[in-house]
Amino acid sequence: MSLHDPIGTDKEGNEITLIDILGSEADDVADKVQLKIEKSISSMTGRRKSWWGGLD
Repeated sequence: MSLHDPIGTDKEGNEITLIDILGSEADDVADKVQLKIEKSISSMTGRRKSWWGGLD
């Protein structure tokens, strides 16, 4: 059995493989980058609020 062998179909009739279900490292990397961006924006917003006395 291979990760690319079909194991079933989705509700639209498309073949599903194990690799589809397991995801990929690219997905993990994109999620980590998005999280870092969100944390950076959040910390920048916090600094701006403290700099301006809580006013945006």
